[in-house]
Amino acid sequence: MPRRLHNESYEERVRNFDWDSLTLANAYVFAQVMKNKLICKGVLERLLGHAIANINYLEVEKAMDQGPLSKSVRLDVYIESDEDVAFDVEMQAQDTRELPKRARYHQSMMDMESLEKGATYRTLRTSYVIFLCLEDVFKRGQYRYSFQNTCAEVANLNLDDDTFIIFFNTKGPEGEISTELKALFDYIEGKPSDDPFVRLIDEEVQRVKNNIRWRRQYMLQRDYKVDYIEQGIEQGIERGIERGIERGAREKAIEIARNLLKKEMPIEDIAEVLQLSIEELNFLY
Repeated sequence: MPRRLHNESYEERVRNFDWDSLTLANAYVFAQVMKNKLICKGVLERLLGHAIANINYLEVEKAMDQGPLSKSVRLDVYIESDEDVAFDVEMQAQDTRELPKRARYHQSMMDMESLEKGATYRTLRTSYVIFLCLEDVFKRGQYRYSFQNTCAEVANLNLDDDTFIIFFNTKGPEGEISTELKALFDYIEGKPSDDPFVRLIDEEVQRVKNNIRWRRQYMLQRDYKVDYIEQGIEQGIERGIERGIERGAREKAIEIARNLLKKEMPIEDIAEVLQLSIEELNFLY
């Protein structure tokens, strides 16, 4: 366990942590709620504006890893329907300034996982990567930003690769969305709603927060992330100090080397004493 940047005991952290204040906008709570297939299907249908086939596979916090040299990902909610369509739905509270490329990577990982060795590319399933954002990633005020691959030279020519990337901005206010989707967005934003489906979601949120096992699991995940981040910060600070010392020592060594070269001390002796290379010293002439 790394030394903490803030002197706060584990007991204090638990006491200061308010699990009951979490809402659907929290990625962990969202994932647990979406385990309910009825709710998951309903959320997808409101987001897409049309019915979807029955869900035959659903996994939250799904890990995808293509090997030790590749970056792994963990999808908030991964879904497959009877029509062989795959969905990745991410709850995103903050704009990390990398979401478009993250969406691209998520989609590529979904493709690699779905295509078996020896299969033709025609068997690649239709895939959706959907981000539910509490900030406007593109700063255009739209509720919805939908992207497909299209030709830059020929109007209305689509690549038809069956990939869709959609960013939703729960705050809007531009663009047309259904009243049902607006009710869902309002709920995510913390506003009450009389919508029956939203009330069903709220009941599920309360059920999640009453689950002691999920509360403990969230606390463990949160604790690990805090430790990991703080360890990274500490290592970065320490490495920065080390590099500063190294840079200062090197600059001093070069200054001494210049003076010794002026006094015609053998270059090999200077290199050995100051731990500089012959090439570096030749450059100082």
